[in-house]
Amino acid sequence: MQLAGTLLGQAAVEYEGRFACQLQSFGVASRGGYAHAEVVIADGEIAYPGVTEPDWVVILSQMAYDRLVPGLPPKSRVLYDADRVVPGESGPGSIGLPLSSTAIRAEAERSVNLVALGALASLAQPVGIEALERTIMGRLGSSAVRAFTAGVRLAETERRGNRSLGSD
Repeated sequence: MQLAGTLLGQAAVEYEGRFACQLQSFGVASRGGYAHAEVVIADGEIAYPGVTEPDWVVILSQMAYDRLVPGLPPKSRVLYDADRVVPGESGPGSIGLPLSSTAIRAEAERSVNLVALGALASLAQPVGIEALERTIMGRLGSSAVRAFTAGVRLAETERRGNRSLGSD
């Protein structure tokens, strides 16, 4: 998710003229192990670069779910990979989507993070989808945009089927 966080911050700064900060943390084995990225986006200067109360948390592994969800504030929304995570008691702010299988169908199995970023962009709208598409195309190319777009479509389909979803 470090790359997704970087892309999110870059899109906010370069295409929307906003301010962004990112912090990353990862263990010895970042692929498949515990890793996280925090992104703060604001219309004005940012006083503290860390996330103290997240609006949204994207979770791609059971380890991350078990580690992070119990300590989240009640207002935080959670987007998790329903293919890899068995949630505990999920509240109204928990949304499970088949992110991994969507990446496989999009022929982008190693781009689950970009599928997740697309779903987050559609659900939370932290920055415009077009800004993210342009950022991804510029850094990673069309196959990465395809993975991102698959995530956007997945979340839009989910939103149409569940009227309680939306950007808060």
